[in-house]
Amino acid sequence: MITDDDIKLCARALVQLFGKDASVRATERADEYLANDENDGHEFWRRMVKATDELLQTEPGKGERGN
Repeated sequence: MITDDDIKLCARALVQLFGKDASVRATERADEYLANDENDGHEFWRRMVKATDELLQTEPGKGERGN
């Protein structure tokens, strides 16, 4: 099972890579898994969407690339 701490770590990496677009990228991946009826992958990426949204809202400057 993937822990909340694992999700937060992955979300930080996603924000570093994609900046303020991290949630959009995560949503796209979640939708791809949903379209393919891959529930585990879809659930992982939905958790990533939530974590990236929270990260971008709570940590000023994280929405910019390179921060």
